[in-house]
Amino acid sequence: TLEKVAAALSPRTRLLVISHVSWKSGIVAPVAELAELVHQRDGFLAVDGAQSAGAIPLDMQALGVDFYALPGQKWLCGPEGVGALYVRRDRLSDLQQTYVGYPSMRDGLAHDDSGNFLAASGAARYEVGTVYKPALVGMCAGLDWLASLGWDWIYSRVRAMTESCRARLSNIPGVTVTTGQDFAGLTCFRIDGVEPAQAVTHLADRGVLIRSVSRPDLLRASTSFFNDEADLERLQAGVEELLS
Repeated sequence: TLEKVAAALSPRTRLLVISHVSWKSGIVAPVAELAELVHQRDGFLAVDGAQSAGAIPLDMQALGVDFYALPGQKWLCGPEGVGALYVRRDRLSDLQQTYVGYPSMRDGLAHDDSGNFLAASGAARYEVGTVYKPALVGMCAGLDWLASLGWDWIYSRVRAMTESCRARLSNIPGVTVTTGQDFAGLTCFRIDGVEPAQAVTHLADRGVLIRSVSRPDLLRASTSFFNDEADLERLQAGVEELLS
């Protein structure tokens, strides 16, 4: 809760790091409220968007985040090994680069009178070496394809599939859905008397791929825009078999 986060912050807190959508529970964090909370204490907010980018609408200005990182794969349907980092423009001068390379320096090799390098303006200051262009091109192609489908349609479709998934699972006696009312594409649940690893194997044999998470031990289903009711019917049938 916001109250627990507020209680954990201290005058020494410089950076609060959170997941926008928890990969273990599917819960959507109140990012805008957390940003306001940490900014009141002169801190920064960094957000992991691995399970949010491509699943729910994102507005960096409305969220008020200082830093937002996201991968190219997962919900953005791109290749592994590539991603993006958003840095609020007025926070650029607050960051000190850990690594420096030719691309990250102003005019290539610019230094001040003391010999300190001068960082390039904007995002270029974080380019410390050679970019692996095939992965970057792949990510851009994936984003172009998603844009051609329509982001509003994608978000509404993800929500519809998630709602249907949870409704189907909730109606099975012996199944408990634990995610709550957040609809970001992830649904966590447990099956009475069935170990998560057993359920994952059983469902995989029937063409349904989900995963288990630990602490607590749960199952997690991901529903995206490319899923349909036939996929959810197979999930439902497989779970019912485990309980029969």
